[in-house]
Order: sequence, then C-alpha cells, then structure tokens
Amino acid sequence: MKILYLSKSPIPSRQANSIHVMNMCSAFSKQHNILLLGTKVNDDSLIDIFSYYGVKGKFLIDLIKKRNNILNAISYFEVIKKLFKFNPDLVYGRSHILCWLAVILRFPVIFESHDPPFLFSGLRGFVFNQLLQSNKLIRIIVISSTLKKAYCDYGFNEHKILVSHDAANHNNSIPLKFENSDRLQVGYVGHLYKGRGIEIIASMAKQCKWADFHIVGGMKADIVSWKSLFSNIDNLTFHGFMNPSKVHSFMRGCNVLLAPYQSVVEIAGGGNTVDWMSPLKIFEYMSSGVPIIASDLASLREVLVPDETCLMCKCNDVKEWVDKLKSFQSNSLRRKISRAAYEVFNESYTWDIRAKAVLDGLKSNLIK
Repeated sequence: MKILYLSKSPIPSRQANSIHVMNMCSAFSKQHNILLLGTKVNDDSLIDIFSYYGVKGKFLIDLIKKRNNILNAISYFEVIKKLFKFNPDLVYGRSHILCWLAVILRFPVIFESHDPPFLFSGLRGFVFNQLLQSNKLIRIIVISSTLKKAYCDYGFNEHKILVSHDAANHNNSIPLKFENSDRLQVGYVGHLYKGRGIEIIASMAKQCKWADFHIVGGMKADIVSWKSLFSNIDNLTFHGFMNPSKVHSFMRGCNVLLAPYQSVVEIAGGGNTVDWMSPLKIFEYMSSGVPIIASDLASLREVLVPDETCLMCKCNDVKEWVDKLKSFQSNSLRRKISRAAYEVFNESYTWDIRAKAVLDGLKSNLIK
C-alpha cells in the first residue's frame, strides 16, 4: 500500500513530534511504500536525517520550506501537487489542516490527534469540524483513553476511534560510561518546559549527595536558564541537547530514570496536556532496561503499573521522590522493576506494533 504521511513537523529538529513522525514512517515502511512530506529546516540541509533520528532509511522524504508569510506556513499548493503526484492509497497525518486538504481531494485519511477537540476554535475549529464530518476520514488515532472520551463526547463515532499510546524502538545501544560509576547515576531526558519537574530533580540532587543527576534535552534558552538557576548544585549536570540517536546510550548508562511530570505540563506554545498525554519519554525509558520513577498521574497509569513496572510518587512530594530513589539503591529491586517494564514494552509498545495496529483491518475501507 502507498501511504503519504503529511506532517508539519520541522525535520530535523528538537521537537518530540518529529521523532514520533520519523519512527512511525520507518515502522510503516517495513510493510508499505511510504513518502513523508514534512517541513524543511533551513540551516540543517547537510544533516543525514536518518542517522540523526537513528532510524533506518527505508522511506522517501520530501521536505517543503516554510513560506515567509503571515501564517509562516508551508505552501498548501505544493502539498496538493505532491498528493496528486504520489497518488497514495492512504494519507496519514497529525496536522488537521493537511488532512483536511487530503479529504477535500477525496483521499482516504487517518488523522492522528494528540489534542482534544475543544482546543480547536475559530478558523482552525471550522477546518477541524469539516475534517471530522468527511466520509473520507476513516479513522482517528488518539494517544490516551482520556482523548478518546473527549472525541466521543464531541460526537465523533466511537467505532472510528483507536487508542494507540506512543512507542519506542528496542534500545540495544552501548551504555554510556559516567565518571564515578560507583555512585547511583540518575537521568532525565526531555524538554525543560514548565511542569516537567526540573525543580523536583534539583531538590532531589540537594538531598541525595550520594547520587549524580543528569538532565538531557531542552531548547537553548531553557538550558541556559536552568543551568544558571541551579549552578550551585555540584551533583546536577545539564548536558544540553543530544541527537535522538545518541540519547539511547545515555539512558542505558543510567541506573535510574526520572519522569517527574507535574499537575500542569506545558508544551511548546502553551497549554496543559497532563490529562491526555502519552510521553515518548516513558516508552523510551521502558525500552532501555533502566528502572523508572514517575509521577502518579492518571495518564501515566494507562501504561505504567506502580510497584510493578515503575515506582510512582505524588508529583510534588520531594520527600517521596527521595525515598523512592533510596529504595532503588537495591540492585535486586532495580532489576525486578526494569525487567517487568521491558517485557510490557516488548509485548505492546514498539513502533512496529503500533504501526500495525493503527492500520489493522482497514484494507476494505481504502476505496477511492
């Protein structure tokens, strides 16, 4: 089957959505003919995109440069040309605008949504509703049960909604070797936006002088700001951004990985995603074979099981985070928790499993 993946994600970039898109295309390409239509980043034209993301180059990539206009948008006319030139059996995408263009042109579409319907308003809301009402929209993929409920409450057909959490690849990287390897090495990977729990990690570092804490990721301005704020904590290191392909080695080098999401979790552009999020980080942590301490949030409990596949804490209770970390000084507990998490990941949350699930049973529907 020919699948055109429509994406507005800048590629290559530091954005998690671009990691998601590249890995889904890679997984799709093992069974189908894939063209990824994405957004070009001006100053990174010499980067090997497949190596940057650590995915196998089995699909075509066509990047469209953003136009210097009021909307700072890509040329929708170019998207239309690419649609007709490739003539896909199926269009898949996370951009409601690009998916709407595809249904107008009578292509079958799967729309993947990481946001609830009530966030779409004004002109965006009009386009969004036109997409939902089209008979060429054959399925919506959502990343949590909470999101599915939001779409059902909005009036969309429950039987056309599939919950498919995020995923990761198997992590067979050589573990990074830290200095002071006799000390507990504690890691965090991800953005540094408000609500990611960076303050919790800093407070833990102050109280746990027997461990070293490492933070990887973030935009340049955020890295500078947090480094300055916590420069007096000797056992806390901000490593800055790492290419996605190198992060796996970092994670495997750690003894414990943290996901201290707070009750308000912001994303780029603002907004609180705590109720419906399905963070890539969680699945990458699970794939690494390193035990996890995570915030006790309903959205994370859809994937993680407290005291089985992770340890969980009240999101803002520093004492509890410290106590849970102390319990992970035990090698046997670390092995027990990490093995259980890896088994669940291997059975349910690889990109290959996800790519198969989102297309399962659709062949009879793909009639133009």
